[in-house]
Amino acid sequence: MVTDILIKDKLGRIQRRSGVPVYKQLEQNIAEFINSSPDQTYFPSEREISRILNIHRKTVSRALTSFFESGRLQSTGKGTFTCRTAAADPEIHELNFMTFPLPHPERRKIRILSYENLPLLMEAWRKIIDSFERRHSGVSVEMVYQYPKFSELGYGLFDWLADSEYDAVQLPVTLYWDRDYSTLFAENSPAFRRLLDSPEFRTKQLIGPVIPFVLEHCYPVNFGTRFCSVNLDLLKQTGIKKAPDDFRELIRMLIGRKDRLPVFLADHPENIIDMVGRGNADSRPYTAAYREWFGTEEPDETGLFRSSSKTVEAHTFLPFLERQVMLCPNGSGCRLQMLNQQATFPMKHYLPLPDPGCHSHFGGNLFAVPKASSAPELAAEFFSFLYETPNQEIFAGCGLVPARISCDPVLVKNLGGISLDEFRTFAAAGLERSSWQEGRCLNSLNNNSSVIKR
Repeated sequence: MVTDILIKDKLGRIQRRSGVPVYKQLEQNIAEFINSSPDQTYFPSEREISRILNIHRKTVSRALTSFFESGRLQSTGKGTFTCRTAAADPEIHELNFMTFPLPHPERRKIRILSYENLPLLMEAWRKIIDSFERRHSGVSVEMVYQYPKFSELGYGLFDWLADSEYDAVQLPVTLYWDRDYSTLFAENSPAFRRLLDSPEFRTKQLIGPVIPFVLEHCYPVNFGTRFCSVNLDLLKQTGIKKAPDDFRELIRMLIGRKDRLPVFLADHPENIIDMVGRGNADSRPYTAAYREWFGTEEPDETGLFRSSSKTVEAHTFLPFLERQVMLCPNGSGCRLQMLNQQATFPMKHYLPLPDPGCHSHFGGNLFAVPKASSAPELAAEFFSFLYETPNQEIFAGCGLVPARISCDPVLVKNLGGISLDEFRTFAAAGLERSSWQEGRCLNSLNNNSSVIKR
């Protein structure tokens, strides 16, 4: 009887019409049970779970497989028991996930958007989540499965964030997940066609490491093609009742609210170049305001604004934000790296990230920075964690580094991918925290990874 109650209470939250496979929902419930239970807690048998929840045993078996393989569930002669730390890599145990205090003693949830069918990514995040939960026992991490319809995510993202039960969101990014969409790029690239047809592509997806951070004290402002729609949703959260006439006014209103730090997101440079430079259907009313602010003429074919005193790339069209921290995927910002040596950017902090690549069709990357005393400290904390060797080894060990895929290495580089050796180079170079604390930007780590100097 006790077992029946335990199973129904801990494992029985199954929504059969949710669109998420039953085995995935059960898998999530099992993970939460293990994470919230002491080691060596008794775990019910496959047969008991199947009977009490009225779920086919094959479905239960599928949900349990990864836990037995990883050692989080262990069978003995006396039954099955939980083991949260058995499969943990000693390197991962030392992962410095967050160093800022968690002010609320009660258990909080972090929502992580992920795919149903990316086991390698799931395994990598499971390891990071385990390490995080071991360090912060007052925080519970929940996996929420989002099918890859990222073209619609721009409209729904802030609805996710509005759920007060959650404090953070992590959006994993694939590189050209949709094969039909990918054929557009394959037409002029035989190497990319070979990649699409290779078995490695079907088994080892090109996934970028995306780090979840607390959004509780941040305003996420999206510079994507759905610019206007997304930010109108944002206004509803801020309590601003009347939409401003231009985006500058919106930012001023946000800055005026001292309770949060604005964090600006860029999912792909073409979106911003198009929005600011050429003015697409969503952003045309704002283009004139940007040009007026910069005092510039039309951008040239590279997407650059030219002025008498400076060259301003489209990513930097909000130079007046004193606390601005811009986060952009390295794959998306590869062209920016070539411009860093030439241009003087008015932004104080720019972080090119070592992501194997993404495309705006899939929603891009989402990052957030926790509240702290100053933007340099925030950026330093984010940057130092991102390049931690254990973190990169997790993804490399799960086959999530493009260089591990048997395809044209030139193609990988063109797509913005970076190799495991480059991961290690970043980690070995370390972080010059003192320069951040003194208010200066981070020096370039190497010739391939530049942080724009002030």
